Amino acid sequence: MSMPIIMLFVVMAICFIIRMPVSFSMLAASITYFLLAAPDKLGQVFTVITGNMFANYTMLTCYRYHW
Repeated sequence: MSMPIIMLFVVMAICFIIRMPVSFSMLAASITYFLLAAPDKLGQVFTVITGNMFANYTMLTCYRYHW
């Protein structure tokens, strides 16, 4: 196994031990993996993550205020 994969599981385990929600622990583990595996592509990862969060929040608020 490579070092980034091992650190992914370590971060997930630490997040589960401190009882962090699963979605946040997966996000933290994936950012750690990309930070170790491909630090030059970290900007692309942040763009995709923040773009998806903004799109989901916008859809949620549109649906909420539609009623």
